Amino acid sequence: MNSELTGGISAKTNPLENGQEKYLFFSLLISITYATILTYLPIDGFRDRDNYLIYAEYSLDIFQSHLDQGLGYTLVNEPLWLLINILLSFFLYPEDCVRVIVFFSSFVVSFVILRAYPKYFLLIFLFLLVPQVLKNHIIHLRQGMAIAVFLFGWFSKNTSIRWLFIILSSFIHSSFFFILVLLLLNNIFLMLSFSWGWLLFFYVLVGLFLDFAGAGLATHLGARQADELQSLEMKTSGLGFLLWLFFSGILILEGKNFMRRYSFSLFVLIVYLSGYFFLPVTARVFESTLLLVLISSLYLTSYRKLAFYGIFTFYFFFDWYQRLEWSAFGWGATS
Repeated sequence: MNSELTGGISAKTNPLENGQEKYLFFSLLISITYATILTYLPIDGFRDRDNYLIYAEYSLDIFQSHLDQGLGYTLVNEPLWLLINILLSFFLYPEDCVRVIVFFSSFVVSFVILRAYPKYFLLIFLFLLVPQVLKNHIIHLRQGMAIAVFLFGWFSKNTSIRWLFIILSSFIHSSFFFILVLLLLNNIFLMLSFSWGWLLFFYVLVGLFLDFAGAGLATHLGARQADELQSLEMKTSGLGFLLWLFFSGILILEGKNFMRRYSFSLFVLIVYLSGYFFLPVTARVFESTLLLVLISSLYLTSYRKLAFYGIFTFYFFFDWYQRLEWSAFGWGATS
């Protein structure tokens, strides 16, 4: 094409494209560094690592035992997670399988969101350092892998690929079955054009239902995490509840257009708050979608954006401050 028709700037020398390419490379470099640091943390220095080493070595036996109990039982017990471990075990020692999983999940999560929001690089990078985000690449590796697959789909421009990977995440970590249900319900609620008062009411009802019926439903289906969901101790604080309640209020105050655009983030927040003091089902859902909730704040305006900055700064530094006295920041094998 004649460069005069493009203002004297050819496609090869377009500064905007050059800037995008440089930022893409920069995001890639930061993501590789982030993932590499997490990968080479002590392999046995954190909680649950023994379990992941067992998966890396015996997933084929576990998968076969699930198949012996039927296809339905196999499908609700995270078969893709087992298949990933089986595949890696053909080529790697158990310790290296764990390292590959840590690297893959932390790299994908960091790269897809850094690439998507170049204007907010610093804030996005701080999101990646939030303890509730980091722990998915340190102690909750199965959940971290599922989040990586989910976000890869979420940020895909191809609708078919988007839904494929969102669905696949459910077969890595069972909390994503609940997330998939929330996504579908949210789309239905929006299509039915409920008023926002009714919509928030339905969000609360869904949250209460998940907390009081979620563990029972998992038990009925035979899911691995049923007993875990029923036996987990609730470690909650009124401060955490007030913090996320205030944040959800900020999203609501931004107005109807914003709430519709980020309705899923608001849905997750309301569901989480509605069951905050009861059972841990919605807490697992919230942890798996925390990055999307935080990302929704990027387009707040006026005093609402300033309020978010204040909340997030307090949340970030307070969470890290209280972890300074804990073994491996609360994630140690002896914590």
